[in-house]
Amino acid sequence: MLIDYVNIRQGTDSDKRFSRGNTLPLIQRPFGMAAFTLQTNGVRGNWFYHPGDCSVEGLRLTHQPSPWMGDYGQVLFMPQQGRVSADRAARYSSYQPKEAVMTPSYLELFLLRDRIRLSFTPTERCAVMRLEFTRGEKKRLSIWSEEWAAVWEINKEKREICGTLHIRKDGCPQNFKEYINITFDCPLETDEDTYRDKQGISPVLLSDSPEVRIGISFISQDQARQNMKNELAGKSFEQVQKEGSEIWEKYLGKIMVEGPEKKKRTFYSCMYRCFLFPRRMFEIKKNGKPVHISMQTGQEKDGVFYTNNGFWDTYRTLYPLYSIIIPDILHEILQGYINFYHDTGWFPRWLSPGERGTMPGTLIDAVMADAAVKDILSGEELQTVYEGLKKHALQASEDSPAGRTGLEDYIKYGYLPYTKFHESVSNTLDYLYGDFCISRIGEKLQAKDRGIFLERAMNYRRLFHPENFFFVGKDEEGSWRKDFDPFTWGGGYCEGGPWQSGFGVCFDFDGWLLLFPSKKAALRKIRDIFSTAPEFRVGSYGSEIHEMTEMAFAGFGQCAISNQPSFLLPYYPVLAGDAKKSARVVNRILDEAFDEEVFPGDEDNGSMAAWYVLSSLGIYPYCPGIPEYLRLPLYWDRATVFNSLGKLELTKENTKAFGEKKTIISHKGLLEESNV
Repeated sequence: MLIDYVNIRQGTDSDKRFSRGNTLPLIQRPFGMAAFTLQTNGVRGNWFYHPGDCSVEGLRLTHQPSPWMGDYGQVLFMPQQGRVSADRAARYSSYQPKEAVMTPSYLELFLLRDRIRLSFTPTERCAVMRLEFTRGEKKRLSIWSEEWAAVWEINKEKREICGTLHIRKDGCPQNFKEYINITFDCPLETDEDTYRDKQGISPVLLSDSPEVRIGISFISQDQARQNMKNELAGKSFEQVQKEGSEIWEKYLGKIMVEGPEKKKRTFYSCMYRCFLFPRRMFEIKKNGKPVHISMQTGQEKDGVFYTNNGFWDTYRTLYPLYSIIIPDILHEILQGYINFYHDTGWFPRWLSPGERGTMPGTLIDAVMADAAVKDILSGEELQTVYEGLKKHALQASEDSPAGRTGLEDYIKYGYLPYTKFHESVSNTLDYLYGDFCISRIGEKLQAKDRGIFLERAMNYRRLFHPENFFFVGKDEEGSWRKDFDPFTWGGGYCEGGPWQSGFGVCFDFDGWLLLFPSKKAALRKIRDIFSTAPEFRVGSYGSEIHEMTEMAFAGFGQCAISNQPSFLLPYYPVLAGDAKKSARVVNRILDEAFDEEVFPGDEDNGSMAAWYVLSSLGIYPYCPGIPEYLRLPLYWDRATVFNSLGKLELTKENTKAFGEKKTIISHKGLLEESNV
């Protein structure tokens, strides 16, 4: 089975100073609202799991999209025997990491301290846990929140525990809550230790092998019970586990590859990562209709909602991949973002679970434009999207993390002056690209005002320096930044410097090439990306950040493939007509930067995993919003891509020619290559 190739620990051997993914080993259903993982050391804060730890503090219900964003609604489950300690440092148990079974749909480990076996399998909003106690002391399941933000109630007659958590993040309504419902198949007792830890509850379980069922809701306790009824009623542990494995097999099987076993483990581990985020944050009522809570008011609203996504990362690869293999799911995800717009008045930038307002640009523009030009969005939905995206392109938001920072100056000058705005170049380039994407939707709708946005997009020329050929910041008077240094990070650039974040535009690449003195000069500059030493200066960051370290260690010159702004750099040669150079660089990155254990940097919600998947297929979306893909030779012996029109068969032989010249295929053409 394909699920057997998946290593859910891929990318978890990370810390703040060096990222090999900054991921968690998540046990969940695809896009599931409830995700679970192990907490091995909570002292590390958001880096609470590490594969090298030999002890565990509990099984954690988590919603964390990345350690940089943090968690919300987190709960720890830890089976114990005897007395209960209120000190986390005294609670943990050793375990054998190599003996633990961790798959996308199943977890099993043996807690050495109390000799307890824990088995676990999730659904979308619920889970089932089995415990096997081997000693005669008081048997417990401790459940607690470490943020002193939970209220727990026990009903011994119903064999039920109810928890209400008040853990909110920025962008959440004041009344944001999470509800936990836990039922047991055995009698419960309480004693002097049950409430010893004020953060949680530790009932005594009157069984050597109890089964525990967990339901969560962001709506109410009754809805948590309804979620359990919807997803668990009448199903045994084995049935839930089998169902989860089959669902994962279906998603993983959207692409079948043939090649070395080791590389297949890398590929399917990446495929697993592609289907974790964004998370469903809607629930199904008794009448079968989906509902969600508004991130503006906290009130219940009709319809779907998805969260835990930063579009600055994911627009480049993840959503284009969805458009090929799961366009129906993509459509539902986009409906969720449209509902967010209806609820709050703005389209999101970074959701977790509400608007966090971080990273440059408003790159949901690209996500929506790509879906529009591929006919995944149309009609009234597309009209709503156009009006909503125009709002953040034309209207400044006041006291809100939504919208575009410095919009008035951007409109006035055609760029953000570096004298007034941090990351001015990165934000300007992302705003320009966003405007291009809005114009694409306007073209689809034949909107009369679409030309405004295309005209604005061409302002990228204003920041192109005619002597050093980088995008460089300007002040209000139009003068270039005098202290420009191509190796200095920060300042006008986000998580990079001029090489990574101020180099080229995807939506008018041929126009960008014309800004050079000659085609030869442009090709020389592009080749310099990979031959220039990975030198950096910390600049406005003041100290070395992990992205700098990762670029220096990667060995791809100034192509910091460890971070999303560099994702397109390996494809610059083919865009400029040198397909052989791109093929060599891409294959080397696939060989050297990825394996079943590590990523070259922050994986970020499926974006880096999707880069690997697409690049290994030789199909790359060089500009979401333009329904085209670059073609390079297949990395595999053979691959089959299943899509809405059938299956696309790829072999090394029938893709060999793609490495000889610049080859582009349309989205429609790619699908039509499929054998129905």
